[in-house]
Amino acid sequence: MGIEASYRRVTPQEFERLQNDVTHAGVYFGDDLETDEEIYTYFENLRNSDRYLDIDSDQQTLVAYLT
Repeated sequence: MGIEASYRRVTPQEFERLQNDVTHAGVYFGDDLETDEEIYTYFENLRNSDRYLDIDSDQQTLVAYLT
């Protein structure tokens, strides 16, 4: 058992739209995906984005650095 954290950088304008537009937020977060292929593609594109950070594999390094 471990801790996982994923972060996606958004601009202030994107953040405001996500707060105010439920439909846009659903699409943005992949709520409209139905097939395994759509879900896989969505997360592959997300992982390959320069605006995404997953610290699962770096968690021990990060904890050691912060302590």
